[in-house]
Amino acid sequence: MFLQLVSQVWGLGLPRRGGVRGVAVAAVLAVALLASGCGSGGDGGGSAPSPAAVESSPEAVDASDSGVGDGGGGDEPAPEESEEMVEAPPAAATAAPTAAPVPLGPPHTAELPWGDFALAERIAAKLADGQQLNFVLSANATGSGGSGEVMGLGWEQAASGFGADINPRVIGPNSADRAAQIETIDSLIGSGSIDCLAVEVDDPAAFVEVIDRAVDAGIPTFTVGGDSADSKRFAFYGLDDRAAGKLVGAVAGEWAAERRILMRKAAVLTANVDDPRYQARMQGFVEGLLEIHSGIEFINGPDMGIESLGFDPDEVYAATEAWVLANPDADMIFHTDQGMAQLARVIADQLLYGDMYTSGFHMNEDMANYLRDGVVVAAVAQGLSNQANSAGAACGQFLLQGAHETGHVVQEPLIATESNVDTVDWTQPENQ
Repeated sequence: MFLQLVSQVWGLGLPRRGGVRGVAVAAVLAVALLASGCGSGGDGGGSAPSPAAVESSPEAVDASDSGVGDGGGGDEPAPEESEEMVEAPPAAATAAPTAAPVPLGPPHTAELPWGDFALAERIAAKLADGQQLNFVLSANATGSGGSGEVMGLGWEQAASGFGADINPRVIGPNSADRAAQIETIDSLIGSGSIDCLAVEVDDPAAFVEVIDRAVDAGIPTFTVGGDSADSKRFAFYGLDDRAAGKLVGAVAGEWAAERRILMRKAAVLTANVDDPRYQARMQGFVEGLLEIHSGIEFINGPDMGIESLGFDPDEVYAATEAWVLANPDADMIFHTDQGMAQLARVIADQLLYGDMYTSGFHMNEDMANYLRDGVVVAAVAQGLSNQANSAGAACGQFLLQGAHETGHVVQEPLIATESNVDTVDWTQPENQ
């Protein structure tokens, strides 16, 4: 049945890295051989032969060749049409036979859709000297329950996979505060404390300027969670929120149809109605559910009668309880984010088992129990740890190997249902 086919597992492992080290060694040997072949009657001049082109495609060379671990992931999902693997040309390596050979290394420039990028001289110097690199992830919120907590695990895991001295940092306000988040990024750009940057974006337009300032300062920059497509970011690692929301709607619809549960009214709830990610998820859910139950009535929707419930757990619970008591005839309620946990708890506390169901974007062991109890129908693991892991890997790949991606690199959602709830360890960050 359809329901048995919708549970999907991310292929979010780090791409296999191109091998630059082997080519560098080959260049050294080539120069040495040329030097030894020059007789005493020669002019002692000439140049070393040009090295072979460096293949930096992730599929070309095994990770063991570059000294890079797999970061805990599997194979990278096939890129979409909007995604392009870009290989910067290798730098020329020439030297007189009597001089030390110039080692090959990652290029300090890159061609991107918006123009040419030049790496900051201070970062290039740190790479040449083998100094510690600062990989910085800016999260919306770093306090308990915030995105930074889970994203930080993937960020650190990616940094530990490279054979280099990397300091992975997670910065951001304790609770969601966009202005404070941007201010902190600006401060670190000004102090030269960022060598590669990833930004969790909750408003595309709001982050354009700070991302562009980072890139103009020579810092390779990526986005996670949400995108700022009009900025100069290299690539965005995240879900296709609308497609994932539509899949949840279809799963919920099929679930009800198989059990002959009458779906008369549905609704959507969200922490932030202005967040484009959440808007896309709600729109997708409405589309997916209506494809299965065309006659269902929506009490509210992305464009009508919906209010932001916020992120504070106690406040969200109180607001959600008031909404549920005011709308007891809602059969299926979709939630865009972690507020789904409070919604499930309200349904259970009000003993609405079998009368009201929920589905949405949040997954952990508590949600797994609600799935087993029949309160939750479908829960999407948002994959924030995996997205941060991919961005951290992208930092290492560009700075240490000279390879990078552009566009939206889609991370596939993992959807928990009653059919797979007992087959996955939901306590692991990569499954949340």
